Formats: sequence, structure tokens, C-alpha cells
Amino acid sequence: MSIKTLSKHAKLIRFSILGIALQGTSLLLFVLISRTNVAAVGKPSVISLAALSVGVLLWCGVRNAPDWISLFLLPVTLAVGYILAFHLLGILGFSGLLNDLHSPYDEYFLSVFRVTVVLFLLYGIATILLFMVNRAWPESRE
Repeated sequence: MSIKTLSKHAKLIRFSILGIALQGTSLLLFVLISRTNVAAVGKPSVISLAALSVGVLLWCGVRNAPDWISLFLLPVTLAVGYILAFHLLGILGFSGLLNDLHSPYDEYFLSVFRVTVVLFLLYGIATILLFMVNRAWPESRE
């Protein structure tokens, strides 16, 4: 493997880890705030901050994507990362997130698959839009 290939993989792995951490933290904040008396204001605030943060992360990922494959993998890693963060948070202490995980398991996995597809589509549309903005907004080359 060449240094350039390793560098591409390292960028994508770093992006994936940041995506999982960001979405997991946002989900944790959402769950914690929903249990307080400021939930009516706090939950929309957390959702807005999470969307803004993921948007910034996606913008950085689009600007640094070295090729089309990496660009395609950005929304894939974010969508799968959310599902991983959701289940990890459910396992680590918020078992209410996994209340639907019971027999029949096929219904649960189908609903997880649907959420993953919806997230992939949302992140994919955002990636395409950010890519178009990035192409239309030339960098200053000095």
C-alpha cells in the first residue's frame, strides 16, 4: 500500500470516528435534556446544534475528499455511524433506546435499515449540495 492510499484511508477513518462521536454526543445530550424541565427548548436546540455540527463536519469531509469513492463514503459512514452511536448508547446506559429490540427481530432490523436509508439519503443530498457549493466557490490560489 502506498503512502497516498494510507493517507486517504486515515482521513476517512478520522471522519468516521468524528461522525460517530459527534452524533453519539448529540444523542446523549438529547436524551439527557429530554429528562429535564427545559426539554421544550432544549431538544430543538440540541437538534439544531447537531445538524450544524454534522454539516460542518460534512463540509470539511467534502473539501478534503481525495476522490469520488471517498466522497460517496462520507454519507455512508455518517449514516452507519449514527446507528452505531445509537446502539452503543443503548448498551452503555440508556436501555430505553433499545426497547424495540425484541422478537420478532426482523421487524427491528427492518426499521433500523429504514432509518439508515433515510439518513443516507439526507446525508447524500447534503454531500451533493456541499460538493456543488465547493465547486462553485473557487479557492484562492496565491
